[in-house]
Amino acid sequence: MPGTNSRELLTITAAAERLSIHRSTIWRAVRRGELPALRLGRRFFVDVTDLGQLAVQQAQKRAGSGKAEAENPPVAPVAAAPPEHKTEGCEPGGQP
Repeated sequence: MPGTNSRELLTITAAAERLSIHRSTIWRAVRRGELPALRLGRRFFVDVTDLGQLAVQQAQKRAGSGKAEAENPPVAPVAAAPPEHKTEGCEPGGQP
């Protein structure tokens, strides 16, 4: 029908599945205003177009955080050396 504006809407769960992320990530984006949502009754829906924009933003954030880690790699903790045992004056069974 000409003149109609049809949009593909997804539930929060379906949107999370589409992006392979957790539902709470979608909810967080909705609460922050990063992802517009439409409430119909008790259910919330997001537009696929807006979801695509969120996916791009998430990818940029991940790429940006990876860059910072590459410049400053995490330092692995060094295990302490075991204490040295004095063997002087000991018999071969460990008894003096």
